[in-house]
Amino acid sequence: MIKIKGSLSKQQISDNIREEKINKLSVELRECVAKKKREFEQSYRNDCETFGFVTQKLVEKDKTLEDRLKVALLETMKDLQSETMKKFDEFLDQIYSFNCN
Repeated sequence: MIKIKGSLSKQQISDNIREEKINKLSVELRECVAKKKREFEQSYRNDCETFGFVTQKLVEKDKTLEDRLKVALLETMKDLQSETMKKFDEFLDQIYSFNCN
């Protein structure tokens, strides 16, 4: 991807859109969204810790797996992050469309 100096990344644009939607919600709904976001983040952290632990144990059993598992773990964590943000965005879209239309 070519990035022009001063341009926003796809992630930054998504973050900005997300924040705009949240800011249009009532205080009560913003609190609800913040709570749900914390739940998604905690679930993501728990999954990453579990995958990291399993990877570590596998490498302890067979050191030759380390490089391949490290790459696979990083890719999996990136996929998990994307899935988590997608689920959060879907939740936010439901709240937003129900209350702001």
